[in-house]
Amino acid sequence: MTRHILTTILLQFALFFLFSNHIPNAAQGRNGGSGVTALTKCWEVGIEAPALNALASDNIRVFFGTTTGSVQAIDAKTSGIIWTSELGGEIVSNLAVTDTTIYVVSNPLISKETAASESILRSLNKESGITNWTARLAFSQQFVLGNSQTSIIAIALDGSLNAVGNQQGNIVWKAPSFGMITARPSFSTHGTAFGTGNKQVFVISNDNGRVLFKSSTGFVPTAVSNPSSKALIVGDERGNVILLNTSTGRSGWKFKSGGGISFVSFSNNGVLVASLDNFIYMISTSNGDVVWKRRLPGRVAAGMLVLENFVFALTYSENSAFLIDSRKGEVVDQLIRDDTNYVAQIPLLVNGWNILFTTTEGIEMHSLKWCGAK
Repeated sequence: MTRHILTTILLQFALFFLFSNHIPNAAQGRNGGSGVTALTKCWEVGIEAPALNALASDNIRVFFGTTTGSVQAIDAKTSGIIWTSELGGEIVSNLAVTDTTIYVVSNPLISKETAASESILRSLNKESGITNWTARLAFSQQFVLGNSQTSIIAIALDGSLNAVGNQQGNIVWKAPSFGMITARPSFSTHGTAFGTGNKQVFVISNDNGRVLFKSSTGFVPTAVSNPSSKALIVGDERGNVILLNTSTGRSGWKFKSGGGISFVSFSNNGVLVASLDNFIYMISTSNGDVVWKRRLPGRVAAGMLVLENFVFALTYSENSAFLIDSRKGEVVDQLIRDDTNYVAQIPLLVNGWNILFTTTEGIEMHSLKWCGAK
C-alpha cells in the first residue's frame, strides 16, 4: 500500500501533477448514442524530454515545458512553433497561464559537488516567452501553481506555500509546511484545498494563507475537489470517498471502492471518481450511490478530463485512452498505442471540443468534432 501511495504522489506532482509523425491514428469508432462516432486526430508533435504536467493552452496556443529547461509555444491549430524560451535547469511545476502571462518554476541542475538551495518562479510574456520577472523560493523537487486574482500560489511538495504577486513578483504571504502533499491541490476562487501525508485535508485562503478549513482523515488523502465554499470531496488510499461540509465540519455521504482513489471531480452528472481498482465511477452528488461504473484495462493515475457529457480517461502504462458517455458510462471511442505510453496527467480541453494530452514522447491533439472547431 505504501508503494501505491508514493507512486500516486510522484505521478501527480511530477503530477504532481505520469512524437514522431509516422505513428498512425489508432482510434476505433463506436457510436454510443451520443452523437460522436470517433475522435479525430488533429496533430502530434515530438518532444525530447517533456516535463510532466508542464502543459497548458489559451485556446490559441499550446504551451509546454521540457525537463531540459525550455518552455515552448506552438499554434493550437497547426502545431507550428511560435517561440522557445530557454530557462536552464529543470522545469518542476505545471504551467499557470493568464491572459498575458505564463508562470513556471525551474530548478538549477544539481551535481555531486553542488546542492540547490532555491527554486526560481518565473513570469513569462505569453506573446514572446521573454521573462518579465523572477522570484526566489525555498528549494523543492516539485511545485504546483495556481492562479488567484492578484497572485500566483506556489505549493511545494513538502506542503509549504507562497503567494507571489503576479505583477511584480513580490512575496505576498508565506505559510509554513503543512506536511508532505499527497492529494493534488484543487484551486478555486473560494480557496485552495489539498491533502497531506499526516492524514489531514486543508482549505487555505488565497488572500492571506490562513486555514479556512481543516479536518483529520482516517487514512492518507490522495484526491480532493472543492467545488463550492461549503463542500469538499476527499478520496483516500483505502478507496473511501467522502463529502465534507466545510461550514460544519460534518461528513455527508461516504462511498467505498476497491482500491485507492486517484481522482475526484464534480460534473453535471455527479461526482466522477477514478480508483486504482481499474474502475471509473459516477456517483450521486446527493447520496453517494453509484450511478454507473466502467472497468478499464489499466489504472487512471490522474489522467481524467470532465466534459459536459463525456469523460476522457488515460490509463497509465496500458497505452489506451477512452472517451466515455458520462450519462451512461458507455465507451464511445478508444485510442490504443502500441509503442509509447500516455503520461499520467490531467488532459486539457482546448476550444471546447479539442482534447490535448502528453505521451512519453510528445503531445497529441484530438477533436470531438473536427480539428480547429470552437
